[in-house]
Amino acid sequence: MKKIFIIVFFLVFFLSSCRYMKRQDESFNAIVRMNESIELSTKNFHEKSESCYYEISVLTAMQPEKYRKVLDDVLGVRDKSNSIILQIERLKQEIIAKAEGVPYNPDQKISLHEIKNKDDLNVASDHMFKVRGPGKGDSLKVWVDGYREFLLYQVKDTSHVLYHNISYSLATYDFLNYPKGKQSWQERMFVQMPLVGSIAMLNKLQMDIRNAEADVVEYMILAVDENRLRFRDVKVMVETNRAEVSYGADCEAQIYIALRDEINPSRVYFTTKYPYYDSVKTQNDDYYIYNMVGKFGVDYDTLPVIDGVATVVFENMSKGVHEFGGIVQLKTKFGIKNLPFKEEFVVD
Repeated sequence: MKKIFIIVFFLVFFLSSCRYMKRQDESFNAIVRMNESIELSTKNFHEKSESCYYEISVLTAMQPEKYRKVLDDVLGVRDKSNSIILQIERLKQEIIAKAEGVPYNPDQKISLHEIKNKDDLNVASDHMFKVRGPGKGDSLKVWVDGYREFLLYQVKDTSHVLYHNISYSLATYDFLNYPKGKQSWQERMFVQMPLVGSIAMLNKLQMDIRNAEADVVEYMILAVDENRLRFRDVKVMVETNRAEVSYGADCEAQIYIALRDEINPSRVYFTTKYPYYDSVKTQNDDYYIYNMVGKFGVDYDTLPVIDGVATVVFENMSKGVHEFGGIVQLKTKFGIKNLPFKEEFVVD
């Protein structure tokens, strides 16, 4: 991702410089070279998505009851993504054809290298705004807005980093503090922008779409398991060093955490104060969110985890049944997940 951010930064820098230059071949050639990196990144993101589509198809064939719905959902994302990519591709080729003075041919793709009139400042804006052209800029904004909201609906969790990344990368907000007054998203891309710059910006938009598609599809597939952590996924076993403890003796309890490779233990919260933790069932779903009860450092505390084992020692135990419990907090690809445990032992 660092490489992409660098590419985008220099692309925007060059385009800002080129707005007021009638011709700067070196700058335009630099944009063409950066555009090649953008197109390569777009291709890589698309291949990542395709591998996810293949993976979920295989999983559905093996476990149709578990994966059928997510397969249908991710294929919906694929269809939406391909549709907007094709719409933007047609828009690019229409602009290029007009600049080159040739009829638009849906079967012919003209690359940025082949464009002769790279410095044309009018053809893109003419095509995108209603004053002198068909007004495709408004259509483009509607497409991107609709696609962004569609992806955000798939994520749903407004606190998730993916939700914020999509909101940012596919944003179409206006610049309200532009020196000449409000500047729309469309105007930033096309008004007084050299042809080579407008096409590069549209390519960058396609890259952002493929990137968002890949991230959302991976999120949706992994969420089938990650949002429903069960003991088949994370084993939390609590063992004491003796089944029965004599009065006044010490007792050591070990909490074993057996995890899948992609889930990492964060910490273990521990308490002897009932009810240990509470739970809230999520809406329209079948899993619970667990949290400790009380105040940290007063009602409960943490235990160090060493090689997947957290150990607690009970000293000078009184007679009777002793209970304890807590939460194993896990770091998954989609944030923090809490898994509860509880145990008891008897002191005679």
